[in-house]
Amino acid sequence: MTDNKKCKVLHLVHVMGHGGIETFLMSMLRCFDRERFHMDIAYCGPQEGAYADEVRKLGCNLISCSMGIDQLRFMSKFAHILRKGDYNAVNTHLSDMGGGAILTAKMCGIPARVASYHTNLVKRRAIKKFYLETMRRIIVRTSTDITTSSPDVSESHFTRIPAGAGMVHPISYGVDTARFSEDKIEPLDLKDMGVCTGDILIGHVGRFVPQKNHIAIVNIASIVVKQFPRVKFILCAKDGSLKSEVMAKISESGLSKYFVFVRGIDDMRRFYKTIDIFILPSSHEGMPVSIIEAQAAAKPIIASRLGGIEIATCGQAQENLFAVNDIKSFSQCLIDLLSDKEKRHFLGEAGRRYVREKFDISIAVRKYERLYLNQKIAD
Repeated sequence: MTDNKKCKVLHLVHVMGHGGIETFLMSMLRCFDRERFHMDIAYCGPQEGAYADEVRKLGCNLISCSMGIDQLRFMSKFAHILRKGDYNAVNTHLSDMGGGAILTAKMCGIPARVASYHTNLVKRRAIKKFYLETMRRIIVRTSTDITTSSPDVSESHFTRIPAGAGMVHPISYGVDTARFSEDKIEPLDLKDMGVCTGDILIGHVGRFVPQKNHIAIVNIASIVVKQFPRVKFILCAKDGSLKSEVMAKISESGLSKYFVFVRGIDDMRRFYKTIDIFILPSSHEGMPVSIIEAQAAAKPIIASRLGGIEIATCGQAQENLFAVNDIKSFSQCLIDLLSDKEKRHFLGEAGRRYVREKFDISIAVRKYERLYLNQKIAD
């Protein structure tokens, strides 16, 4: 099949950095059907992001289309990109902020217009809320399909502003489970950061923002280290609005020697290979890729009991999910796991089997491919 007969898909993101949405998208780019599709990425943020080089190595174009506050100017630039690229499908990954792009795609006659929502709705000030709801109404009226990362995300966004029957499809994230099972993966070398042989490492992935609830991790650590002084909390985090507050809390609590900060990891499999337990006490989530990745790497998890996390967690580990900010239960569960290496191994392997069956990236990609071809999918 020649290139001009392939279905050409343009994804729109803010930046191709190491976030959950972008990590999922990178997994898609590695395994989509290249005989039938070609995929490119447009980014509307100020920079390409850490995945830029890999995107290009995979044969995908990376196109700048800055958005800013002027939607009309953005729509004009986006229309030019669509016409020049002769695309058959557009998939926005900006939740409500993809409204202008979806409308533009409709005006340009793009047959498949998919708007993806990856996390739950959060409270906004009145003016911002009105603007986003206006954009959501545009998406409902002009997209061909809407995808969400979980049923909770669907309910969050499309109860007040409902979409047409059969338009909204909850499609869980996925990872390339085979890649996470490779034996050749090397763990991170953290000796220079104070990590010693025999330390048990608890990992977390997420920016320093309210959603990721780093303060809860500090509060949990203050309890756990009293019984397990050989524990270290490995935080993989980019900068965020709460970084200084979290760092101050760690210092004030006298816990600095128990925390290690890493960032800019090109291959996140090395991070999961390094840790013994994964913790995610988020205040809200859609379908966190990190929970799926940790289980794919056979790591036991402890997390907040939220809709998308419950779905992504194997049955054996459901007892390790707790209400948001239930510090006592989080701490006791972590202490129990630290005390029982066999249980850690059992839960890790159970999680790996579950993710292989339910969350391999191929499952999600095949569903998205059908949407790009304007074909129905079984939700």
